[in-house]
Amino acid sequence: VFESLVTELLNKYLKPYVKRLDTSQLKLGVWKGDATLEKLELKEDLFEVADLDVPVTIKKSYIGKLVLKIPWKRLTKDPLVVTIDEVFVIVGPDMEARYDPKTELQRLRKNKTKQLQKIRKASKQKKEEKEAKSKKDKPDTFVEKLVTNLLKNLVVNVSKIHVRYEDSLTNQSTSIAAGVFMHSLEMKSTDANWIPCKVKEMATLIYKLIELKSLGVYWNIYSPMFAEMPGNSWVEPMKTGIVEPGQERNMYNNHLLMPLSAVAKMQLNLKPGTDLSVPQVMLNVECDD
Repeated sequence: VFESLVTELLNKYLKPYVKRLDTSQLKLGVWKGDATLEKLELKEDLFEVADLDVPVTIKKSYIGKLVLKIPWKRLTKDPLVVTIDEVFVIVGPDMEARYDPKTELQRLRKNKTKQLQKIRKASKQKKEEKEAKSKKDKPDTFVEKLVTNLLKNLVVNVSKIHVRYEDSLTNQSTSIAAGVFMHSLEMKSTDANWIPCKVKEMATLIYKLIELKSLGVYWNIYSPMFAEMPGNSWVEPMKTGIVEPGQERNMYNNHLLMPLSAVAKMQLNLKPGTDLSVPQVMLNVECDD
């Protein structure tokens, strides 16, 4: 049951945006507890599929590895681990985009419909929460306990992210490139002293330690256009454009935001109604100099 649910969720959120997704291989990996997808590409019409009204399109994309480790035999003891490694995306201006009054009117109507749906959904959710409070003495089901336990001990590892905008068409006398990169992001569960540990099933206060390394933003002029490079030769300069921890800057980029690292300590109160003196969420962020 759980395996089918996970496979269905992955297909729902990945298939519309990823090219040539091997669903059979994905299903087999989920059943084995180690779903690994490698060397993926995003669809060029991703922004359109996601209903994002932006005048840009994806020129190049590469996802090195996406791993989901599910400890089916030890769901109540071992953590659920999500690993994302090497995500490189180059976007550029959508020169085929043209203003059309009818299309714009349709877009506005579509947005209004979405807003109404959100309002109805929020109203329904509020009603359900109110009904749930009136039944607070009812114990959680096995599935609810299992999902809560997995989220308590969720481990997320993200490394080498680089998204770059390139434009040599808007102003043909020069070329510009702007990007944001991140070396790594790690989230894990800890005890009250911020030491990594396994969260107990009955715990209502959980602690998450989030470590961010080398997040930066740059803006270059007269920049080479990586998207015009043949084959996958553009991937290597995208890798080298990510500043390593401890390194001040990349000599090829004009940094708007110098690479910074930070540590976030988050306390989550899963039962806020039982003790009003403890906030539902408490977050402390410390950035390096």
